[in-house]
Amino acid sequence: MRFPDESGRPLVEAVRSAPAGAVLQLAPGRYQGPLVIDRDLSVRGAGDLTRIMAPPEGGSVVTIDAPGSQVRLESLLFEGGHAEGGGGLRVLGGEVSLFNLQVRNCRAEDAGGGIYVGGRCEVEAERLRLLGVRAEYGGAVAVRGPGATFRLFDAELRGVEARRGGAVSVEQGAHLDLEAVTVLRSRASSIEGGQVLWVSGEPRPSLHLHRVRFGDSPVGRPLVNDAKSPGRIVIEDCDLPRWVRETPGIVVQGETRWR
Repeated sequence: MRFPDESGRPLVEAVRSAPAGAVLQLAPGRYQGPLVIDRDLSVRGAGDLTRIMAPPEGGSVVTIDAPGSQVRLESLLFEGGHAEGGGGLRVLGGEVSLFNLQVRNCRAEDAGGGIYVGGRCEVEAERLRLLGVRAEYGGAVAVRGPGATFRLFDAELRGVEARRGGAVSVEQGAHLDLEAVTVLRSRASSIEGGQVLWVSGEPRPSLHLHRVRFGDSPVGRPLVNDAKSPGRIVIEDCDLPRWVRETPGIVVQGETRWR
């Protein structure tokens, strides 16, 4: 299915009425959100030439709540979202594949200024750029809750900010896997909150870092594994500050360092 089509309907309506399993191909242009996806669907754009803008009334630019379904978003730019969780993208259920996405100038009052992953869902993401996003927890990405799994490969998080977890937060039984990810200009407003990463909450969350680089570590603690409710952190082949590597309660190259 190509969009726009001869009907002249808005993108919101095209997504709402698309049959399960459809592939929606968007031409370059600016489109108005919010988009809500609740079934098998693929949406493809033309990179940063295909922009989906925040809804006038506020909220996430795109929400995926599709338990038992497969959703794919490819070559799109989300911009200007302002929501409780996931200003750019909020994933609440389903098997989700993300490829070549940009999220810009979005914010969340609670968690995940760029992307929020919660509930029972599996998200696989490749070639993402999250720029100028902020939140209370996880300025760029927040993964929260048992059953929430997010694997992010080949990404740049830049100019991001939060109170805890300037770039990323992982909480309450969630799992996050970062590989080939670069974090630049990340900041937490609380020194105790992790200038780049915040890990906390029961049940125990887990974080795996592989070939991750903090390009310009800010003043403060780049990675905080909350002593009151810590998670499991594994670090492999990363370019991280020494003070991250010596944080108690993480596993570096197979060696456990307990708090």
